[in-house]
Amino acid sequence: MRALVRGATRILEALTLVGISAVFLTVVVEVVLRYGFGSSLIFTEELTRYTMVWVAFLGGVVALRDGAHVATGGIGDRFGPTVGRIASLVADGLALLFLLTLTWASLQTLPNQRDQFTTTLHVSIFWFYLAIPVGAVLMALVIVGRRFGLVEAQGSDLPIEDL
Repeated sequence: MRALVRGATRILEALTLVGISAVFLTVVVEVVLRYGFGSSLIFTEELTRYTMVWVAFLGGVVALRDGAHVATGGIGDRFGPTVGRIASLVADGLALLFLLTLTWASLQTLPNQRDQFTTTLHVSIFWFYLAIPVGAVLMALVIVGRRFGLVEAQGSDLPIEDL
């Protein structure tokens, strides 16, 4: 099961990297065209914006897995390990409540987006709104997986001072 989780998170890492690379290249091309040649591509702003939505939600899953989001670890240092564990459990419970609410609300909104299309890309806005429930469900699975020991943080190799 851990191998499956590791494989899935590697795929998420790759998708996030591809997405942020696409954003970077699109912005660089747009800047070069606009300031170097005095013209621009009509779709770059939309492509960048909607790709960033997916990058944010998929990257959020990877960051949550790595423990890179705001944490309650300092409470355990100050008040002892028992209080730290309770604070962590409460934080995870509140995060799950938020993510499940976000998933439910976004699933209610999704059907209304099917017939709306982006102005320049002519793609259904549904595909961009889909990032919200997908990301929220995956983050909830990471929290539950951590609680059951199925998901392990794979933190950065850099010391925290270098970040």
